[in-house]
Amino acid sequence: MNDIYGGERGIRDFTPAIEVPLCGHATLTSAFILWEEGVVLHYEEIVFHAKGGTLKIQKEKDIIKMDFPISCFKLVLICLARSLIY
Repeated sequence: MNDIYGGERGIRDFTPAIEVPLCGHATLTSAFILWEEGVVLHYEEIVFHAKGGTLKIQKEKDIIKMDFPISCFKLVLICLARSLIY
């Protein structure tokens, strides 16, 4: 995690084998720790920039809300061998 734009942060997520574009659980945990350790005030929104998009996180009392980036889906045509269908 690193500061990139005055309080907004970059975040990268990894599995044991590869880097992934986004991990909601890790992002949520990172925000929680920033609030709990006093790095960010509890009423301040946290913005993370991940490879999968921008995530905005807000805390309201004991509830944490996270706004996920909009995903664009591509139509993928899959051709299966006839033997796999039956």
